[in-house]
Formats: sequence, C-alpha cells, structure tokens
Amino acid sequence: HALGVASGTDALVLALRACDVGPGDEVICPPFTFMATAGAVSLVGGRPVFCDVDPQTFTLDVNKVAECITPRTKAIQVVHLYGHPCEMTAILALAKQHNLLVIEDCAQATGAEYHGKKVGTLGDAGCFSFYPSKNLGGVGDGGMLICHNPHIAERVRRLRDHGSAKKYMHVELGTNSRLDEIQAAVLRVKLLYLDRWNDARRRIAAHYSQGLAHSEIQAPIER
Repeated sequence: HALGVASGTDALVLALRACDVGPGDEVICPPFTFMATAGAVSLVGGRPVFCDVDPQTFTLDVNKVAECITPRTKAIQVVHLYGHPCEMTAILALAKQHNLLVIEDCAQATGAEYHGKKVGTLGDAGCFSFYPSKNLGGVGDGGMLICHNPHIAERVRRLRDHGSAKKYMHVELGTNSRLDEIQAAVLRVKLLYLDRWNDARRRIAAHYSQGLAHSEIQAPIER
C-alpha cells in the first residue's frame, strides 16, 4: 500500500496515529535527526525517548536500544539518515521480542536498500518526504506512507481525508493531508531518474571520502 500525503511530517504523524500510538506511549527515536521525527511523536501525545546514534553511520545504535525499552514503550522509530539504512535486522528482532512497532523515517533515503530490500518496506510503516531538497523532491511539500498491513493503510486513507470512510461520512477526527496532484505529476517524472541520481550522489560522496581519508576529518561511512 502506498498513500500520498501532504508532507513527510504528516506521514510520520499519520503512521503513529494509524498504529494507535497516543498519550502515555513512549517511542524510541534518535536525537540526531530533523525536528519532525520526535515532533510527530509529541503531536500524537506520545513521549519521544532518545537513544544515541552509532558514531560512524549516525543511525540508531542498536546496542543501546534495549536500554531504552520500558513497559510504556510502543514503538521504535528509526531514521535512515543521509540515505544510510539502520541495522534493521537487529532492530526488527528486538521489536519482535518486545512486541513493538517499527516505523521507518525514510525522508532522506528514498531508494536506499538494506540487504536487497528497499527501506520503508521493512517495518510496520515507511514514511517519505518529497520536500524539494530531498533526493526525490517535488516543487513543494509532499510525502508518502507505505505499509504491508491493510488495516494501517485503511486507517491512513481515512485520517488523511478528515476521517472520512466515504464522502461526507466521517467516522473519526482526521486532517486534510492529501498529496497535491501537481506534486504527484512532477514526482512521477522525477522518479524515473531516481536510481541514476542516487548513483551520482554515491560517486560524489566516495570521491570526498577518498580525498579526506588521510586527514583528521572523520567522514560518514557506507556499510
């Protein structure tokens, strides 16, 4: 299921709501990310619990996630920062062990893969941003939520349209968060070039990393 929404922030908020994260629930997330990651948790009434990041990849340090789990923990919200995926195998195993949801913040990682699988398809919901500065960006705001679970998809469809199950039949309190048609049209064209652009970004990044290899500067690594 792939559901266009108005922004990457809305994708996160609607994912949390569709997964019934609310007041009193804790969500583990990294502190090194954009405001929207933790902000979305607070907007649904939850409590962001910060877990430190791996100093090489800047993504969640899986060795520290377990220390942050409490009886009130409802979900782990990972951020695939700068296009680099988190260590999802360990995170998914931990989530299964503690019966937790996993929400992927893929705002900077459209097209990235983890062991041959696209990010956003690994957890309970994958949230994308199409803000113009992203590697797949529109000419204004836009976002998308993807998931395997039909119940989550059905709930997001309602929530993005004022809680409407069908026209003028509103079964819960939602919001206006539909992906604009002009943004969708632009993104459909740009999507054809995404792999080519991502490859170019990786080549340029590798060039910088090689040039900095013998300096005192520590560049991010690509596992």
